[in-house]
Amino acid sequence: MSYFDASEVEEKLGGYGPIPRGVYSMCVEECVENEDKHGNPYIKLMMTVTEGPHRNRKLFNNLYLNHPEWEGAVKNGRATLKALCEVIGLKTLRGPRDLANFIGMECDVDLGVYKDKNIINGIKGKAVPVKNMDDVPL
Repeated sequence: MSYFDASEVEEKLGGYGPIPRGVYSMCVEECVENEDKHGNPYIKLMMTVTEGPHRNRKLFNNLYLNHPEWEGAVKNGRATLKALCEVIGLKTLRGPRDLANFIGMECDVDLGVYKDKNIINGIKGKAVPVKNMDDVPL
């Protein structure tokens, strides 16, 4: 008798494909500074769709503000962080602790799809605190 026989399982792991292109109401769940394996700092951003048929789907994005080789990633990371700052009314971030200002804020995010992954095309509207954090799964 075996502990587990994979041949008896019909389902395959398919995971989720990207969220379809469009504007979604999303809540910032996580926004912290992190470091890649080469020591380059980035901001780890996790957002959750709060309404509609894709409610509770997660979006993960790494925002590079500086990187010696990835100019495009830095451009996109800076643009995304600028948009987040604008929707909550911040002009500057003094350091990584200021990233906590984004947690729990809900805003409209324009999502695109590139190479089967979601990308942030823009962040719109004035961010507001989520009405009830219990309604947004963590």
